[in-house]
Amino acid sequence: MSMRIAPRTMLCATDWQARAVQESRGRFAQLRQLCKAAGDKVSLAIGMSGLATELLYAGRPSEGSRLASEQMALLESIGDPTLTVGLAFVAFINWFDSGEFGEILRWSQTVIDLAEGDPTKGAGFGIGSPLAIGLAMRCVARWWLGRPGWRQDLHDAVAMARNSDPTTLALVLAWTYGLAITYAVIRADDSAVHASEEALQTAQRASSDIAVSLAEYALGNALLYRDAAADHRRGLELMVQAREWQRERMPPWSRSPSWRPPVRGPGAATVMLPYR
Repeated sequence: MSMRIAPRTMLCATDWQARAVQESRGRFAQLRQLCKAAGDKVSLAIGMSGLATELLYAGRPSEGSRLASEQMALLESIGDPTLTVGLAFVAFINWFDSGEFGEILRWSQTVIDLAEGDPTKGAGFGIGSPLAIGLAMRCVARWWLGRPGWRQDLHDAVAMARNSDPTTLALVLAWTYGLAITYAVIRADDSAVHASEEALQTAQRASSDIAVSLAEYALGNALLYRDAAADHRRGLELMVQAREWQRERMPPWSRSPSWRPPVRGPGAATVMLPYR
């Protein structure tokens, strides 16, 4: 049974990159049935991340949000802090695109508490520092809901991400500076531009196309909100580059004329790996 579950878990976690939602749902239904028979909650929770990501990119965040809530409830019942911290990010972005900011606030706080100050706890699922992501998402939820403390969360998340991998740094900057500038929470000042420039240079040195695309989004977004015409031109160029990467790398079905993306925040572009 375990040999039947393991490959399906990996496929379900990565199917969103190439297949149609209907085909992935069929595979996920098989995984759910096998996990139920074997009592394997961990594999089921990991497999849910892939389908939730796929629903997000398919422009169906409401379905993704419901699946994310089911996944987090399952993780809570498992009671493994490392697993919960490592898998929470996909739930955060589904909740963001469906407006579930109360859930983001509650679960980001849970992730922060479970990480116990360890930046790398739960880092086996494509995110170098889940704690930095938790701080970034609590920052978003706090300023969206008008709660205090978001500025400190922003600074702490960026500082922690600077000591992590290039993808985590770019992701944190996109969800902190990038998003806050878009919604006029903060200005596109020199510190935001400098931090985004630094992230882009780090990503380019690491030859990580995912990190480069996220950093281009963060920097391009900041430059578009500056006053100088030269900043606007460069910002637009970076946004076009990020968009072209999305056209080349995102699933074929997300590039069809009928697809309508959620596009309110930077999406997930991580590959989930089996829990060890």
